Amino acid sequence: MYHIIKYFPDNKSHILNEYFHWKAKIIKNIMMNQWFQDSARFHIYDDLEDLFPIIFEKISATSKDYKCKLIQEQGDWIHYINIES
Repeated sequence: MYHIIKYFPDNKSHILNEYFHWKAKIIKNIMMNQWFQDSARFHIYDDLEDLFPIIFEKISATSKDYKCKLIQEQGDWIHYINIES
């Protein structure tokens, strides 16, 4: 198992909608590279809930098992780690 970290390129404008589409594309690419594993389950955490509809638009929820979860404070991370581990 490995983790991929992608950063929004400095030469791109930081318009929120453009950033959301870029982020959803990166998430989709990561998921597509792992979908050959039947046991892969994805948990997508973000602090901006407006990203989730864009993810649902780009990645069919019926394709594979994934969930989007809103993170608003450190307690949310602790809560989800305890549930999902």
